[in-house]
Amino acid sequence: MSAAIEESRLIINRAKAIAAMGLVERDYEGFNVVSPGIKKETFRIFRDEQGRVRCNCAEYEERAGEAPRFRCEHILAVKFHLEPPDEAVSPIAVSNDPARAEDEDEHQLISMPFVETLKELSQAVSPDLVKQRIGWRDRAGREHEVDYVEWHAVADLLDRICPDWTHQVTGVKQIGDFVAVTASITIKGVMRQGVGTGSAYDEKGIKKAEHDALKRAAVKFGVARELYRKEEDAAPHRNGNGVTTAHTQFPSEPVAKTMADLVTPKQLVAIRAIANAQRINAEAECQALLGCRPEELSRRAASAFIDHLKSKTDETAEARHAG
Repeated sequence: MSAAIEESRLIINRAKAIAAMGLVERDYEGFNVVSPGIKKETFRIFRDEQGRVRCNCAEYEERAGEAPRFRCEHILAVKFHLEPPDEAVSPIAVSNDPARAEDEDEHQLISMPFVETLKELSQAVSPDLVKQRIGWRDRAGREHEVDYVEWHAVADLLDRICPDWTHQVTGVKQIGDFVAVTASITIKGVMRQGVGTGSAYDEKGIKKAEHDALKRAAVKFGVARELYRKEEDAAPHRNGNGVTTAHTQFPSEPVAKTMADLVTPKQLVAIRAIANAQRINAEAECQALLGCRPEELSRRAASAFIDHLKSKTDETAEARHAG
């Protein structure tokens, strides 16, 4: 084995170890990679003005001058963090040979047409990335959950599928106590925009607005679009009797397919408590609506079932009030 191949193997193995140890962290401008050594040095991975990925470590600065396509262990750690390698593949298959690695990346970018990119981006988001938050309150003051993904999960998805994507903040406008941020994402020459809002009086609110704008721009390329569609479907409306109800949208496959997607203990407690308060048999109601027991539900189906039970409670309360 030549010295060059052995060196590449060592760099790749170190990069895999760094990624596996969780020492890669993303922020809005790039990545920070912590060295696993005693000194615990932190190195910055970023794109320069020409869009080339760079690292501020001494090895990269020294070797990139002679070999502009060189990738240090920190850059490769980010690559493995975004897309974990298949361990069944020989290390030579993910060689650190600069020219080969760069040519493979460029080939992937050129060979995937824009329509195929959209198809990849529109795939359902992994359940592990979906989180819940309070989306809205009904007239009775009850809170309703909606699903969402964090901005860095969206950015990681874009990095993996179309690593040449770019983004830009194109507008910031204060409206009373709120700030509205407009951001654009460009993929293969196609630009789409999104708008996010947040508090105008603190940095957290402004960052929230920027992150939401990024996600909403990504939705226009298909990223996590099903989550936004579900949120709109769950918005409150009034029925023919003037009673506010929640239009509950149950997923087509309510039974959890993996343990990670299984209904949480907190959701089961909520189902039992709401059903008991309304004198509803939770088991029978779940079987009638979804054809399974509450313990078999996915997290998304459980959230929809909770909204269904809450809406039945609200309808009864408002009907009594109207009477």
